[in-house]
Amino acid sequence: MGNLVADWALWAAGQAPDSFDTSPRPARSGAVLALIALAPRVGRSVVNTDLPAGPALDDPVAFERAWRAVGYGCPLVSAEVSGRQIHDALEQQWAPDGAGVLTYAPLAVSANVRYSFDAAGPAGDRVAPGDVLIGGAALRPEASYRAVTTSYTLTGQDGYPAFGGYREPARHRRDTDSFPAYVAALGILEAVSTGRVTAKGAALLDPGEEALLLAPAGPVPGLATPVAAEEEAARDAGRRPVC
Repeated sequence: MGNLVADWALWAAGQAPDSFDTSPRPARSGAVLALIALAPRVGRSVVNTDLPAGPALDDPVAFERAWRAVGYGCPLVSAEVSGRQIHDALEQQWAPDGAGVLTYAPLAVSANVRYSFDAAGPAGDRVAPGDVLIGGAALRPEASYRAVTTSYTLTGQDGYPAFGGYREPARHRRDTDSFPAYVAALGILEAVSTGRVTAKGAALLDPGEEALLLAPAGPVPGLATPVAAEEEAARDAGRRPVC
């Protein structure tokens, strides 16, 4: 589901804005990659529920199911960021909590991105820029890339401060509008590619340590019921701005 949502975000960045949207549009439109926080350290995930897979592919996805699955009524935003910022955001998936326990707040990436991380490395030094591929080319820290993500991730409000100082932002359609449009545009909803992220050094860990390192910092997307999502949204209302 996270991969599907990342693919949607990249697609959404290339679509025409709403007719009423008069916000500035940068010269370079669209995006070359998407990163989506699945279990952010602050607030809730943009993913509310799963969409069925497997045999359920024969079951039409009604508009209501797609509308409830993703979003909280906020726009996606694309912006110019450096390769170093992308690298730092990937590193910020792992961080110690207040008790010093290492937590994992995963970022999903679009289908044109592949990267590996050192599962036995220290937090802050797990991802080598050369192991991050965007469109088959290695990430260059000094280069500029146009990335798309949620407005909260871009502005550092959900636990990934790496994108501070982003440039030339562009607002895209609200998530609850554009995700159903993406599902409709696909026509047939199929399981998306996996294997976008791989771990090096995992064989050196014992099972207990591996489970700890890969435990998400927040609620696991796809397990929340609509009621739970609504209750969490109400709690978040006090700390998130109105979009």
